[in-house]
Amino acid sequence: MSATNALFMHTTLRKDRAFISLGIFYLIFILCSSGLACSPKPVTPLNITPILDITQEEAKLVKTQQTKIISSHYSFIQENTLCTVSNQGVFFITDLSSGERKVYVYPEWAGFIEFYPNDMSFFGQKLLIDCFYKRYQTSINLIDLTNKTKKNRTEYFMDLKYIGNQKIYYVLYSPYDSSYDFIKALDFNLKDCWQFPPNDKFPLLNKTVWEYKEVCHIIGIKKDTAETLLHVCLDPNTGKELFREVLQENTKNGVEVVQKGYQIWIQSLDEKGLYITSYRLNADHALHQQWARYYTDKPLTIENFLQDGDKDGLQYVDNRGKPYLIMPISYNKQNSDQYKYESELICINPEDGSRFWTSKKFLCSSLRLYPTNQHIIIDLGINTQIIGMKPKHDFLCLHRETGQGNWKKTFQDECLKESHRRKLQISCDQESLLVWDYKENSLTKILAQNGKTATYQFNKQALCFVQFLPTDQHTYFEFIERDKVNSTLLRSIVYKVE
Repeated sequence: MSATNALFMHTTLRKDRAFISLGIFYLIFILCSSGLACSPKPVTPLNITPILDITQEEAKLVKTQQTKIISSHYSFIQENTLCTVSNQGVFFITDLSSGERKVYVYPEWAGFIEFYPNDMSFFGQKLLIDCFYKRYQTSINLIDLTNKTKKNRTEYFMDLKYIGNQKIYYVLYSPYDSSYDFIKALDFNLKDCWQFPPNDKFPLLNKTVWEYKEVCHIIGIKKDTAETLLHVCLDPNTGKELFREVLQENTKNGVEVVQKGYQIWIQSLDEKGLYITSYRLNADHALHQQWARYYTDKPLTIENFLQDGDKDGLQYVDNRGKPYLIMPISYNKQNSDQYKYESELICINPEDGSRFWTSKKFLCSSLRLYPTNQHIIIDLGINTQIIGMKPKHDFLCLHRETGQGNWKKTFQDECLKESHRRKLQISCDQESLLVWDYKENSLTKILAQNGKTATYQFNKQALCFVQFLPTDQHTYFEFIERDKVNSTLLRSIVYKVE
């Protein structure tokens, strides 16, 4: 063999080895990034405490074989009261502070919930349960636990808006035009009282409704060419209009209203940019402007922002007597390969509109806010554009006082075709972010303070679901396990996350 040929073969072999080494390195990178080839990190166990074993307690009270109704349980928490409704006609009302529990058993009501509730409320020993009944229909159930009465009505295009001292207020949507709707007031027997506006000749898109000192207040956009923002006061008993006032003219889409007692903050958009106006209710129920400020340095249009379904809007947070407003701003990034939007948060003093801080810009595909005691956790959404990698779900934690980054976490996420839901379900409490993994049947708690994690592992082979039940102090969740073959309920337990 000539020296030239030997040199050529040696050089070729070195190149082949280099390519093989590069391929092996890339494969290891992919496996490590997806969590398949890394040494498993030690998992800190998460402590959870059972509060109510619904399945076990129900079995003591009702024989499901006699009712011939498939068991289903629904829980929610309101003002530190855990309310659990069983489709067997059993109701558990638990005071989470004292642990005291009242149980109501009405087996003759078995099967009264035909569909999954989309809204539940508890007031004065009464339960208001709204369920999607059929297409565009809502089944409204009012249950008096003390007097053992149950009232029901079914309506088209209605969603619960507000429960006041005088009336229950629903928003009634137009089936033909989404640009306006109505407020329908019901009494506590679910009887019609009045509707505002009284007809579609006065098109109004209602943004919020509430009662304050025996007056019903409505803020809405009059849908004409000028899109005028109105404040209307009504007699809650009769629906008679007391007065109306114009708050803003030439209002564009994107108006958001935050109401807290007698204070109201309205985020709006015009040709100059994004701004907030603060109002305060006077003794005569008129709104008096406190301040107004712009928070962008360039003109914006509504097309610059995430769609309403992709982001949270203006929020009021009372952090142990230190209130603040959080306003997210997101801009459409047309040329981004991994994320759709560039965003920032502005933290605002609700008393005078001054800025506490503005965060650094960050990339996201959607934007959800989870305020804790000392931090703000941001759900940045899912990045699905990296070739060869599973979708990533990112979270960013900022310091509440400064807006500086504290930590960033990434989880694998995907759409689970067999259950038609995403792999991860997210919630938070006053100190942490909570992540339920439907594929692994695990619950992970991430401390906002330092990003440390703890995990509780349920049976991986089971068909499990959770419903988070957050409160001001702790997070609870209802754990549901069903049979994989016929979806029969096997157990349902409410836990407290320690």
